[in-house]
Amino acid sequence: MDFIQSLLVFLSGSFALVFILSKYVLKKKSAKDSDCGSDCGCH
Repeated sequence: MDFIQSLLVFLSGSFALVFILSKYVLKKKSAKDSDCGSDCGCH
């Protein structure tokens, strides 16, 4: 029983960490790609 609880805690912590890191990494990449201002005439 202790093994299952430890595994669930580890998995939930890993998923939370991956989610937060991917969220910030994706925001940083998209901010670097849009070097032009708010109106760059792309549309």
